[in-house]
Amino acid sequence: WFGQIGRVLLPGRAAYIWGGYANCANYPAALKEAGLYFSQAIIWDKEHPVLTRKDFMGAHEWCFYTWREGAAHQFFGPNNATDLWHVKKVNPQSMIHLTEKPVELAARAIQFSSRTGENVLDLFGGSGSTLIACEQTGRRAFLMEMDAPYCDVIVLRYEKFTGRKAERIASGACASRSETDAAEAI
Repeated sequence: WFGQIGRVLLPGRAAYIWGGYANCANYPAALKEAGLYFSQAIIWDKEHPVLTRKDFMGAHEWCFYTWREGAAHQFFGPNNATDLWHVKKVNPQSMIHLTEKPVELAARAIQFSSRTGENVLDLFGGSGSTLIACEQTGRRAFLMEMDAPYCDVIVLRYEKFTGRKAERIASGACASRSETDAAEAI
């Protein structure tokens, strides 16, 4: 799937890939093979540890910050942004997905790497945090999720947040969007 990111991401534009420490050895090489430049790791400080089957409880998660080569890199965040993001994790009692990310986490990445009105792609839609962050920041979200129950979760979460009815997109055709818009996101 790194190859798909490299295929659709505009040159100079960024991707944020969440993954555990175990991916440190594999991800940088895979990103390079996909035509992506691995810039650095961002560490999410969850502010509260998570029980694991390891010797130490997990209090952070890695994010592989990368961009597509071929043009000048674009960054829209402040010049004093750090690679340590202190964002409280979602309360376990209200989580709707096993690896749910807080909307604030997605919103920060979106604002650092896109402008209002631009497209944002999330290949692992999960609980829909990226979709909600896009709604909050004025971006156009395109999500993919393979697990049908989580697709339902995303739709319900979107409808609850916006008060609008979700539109179904099927067979490569977009309901109420032009073909040009659809092709732009693919």
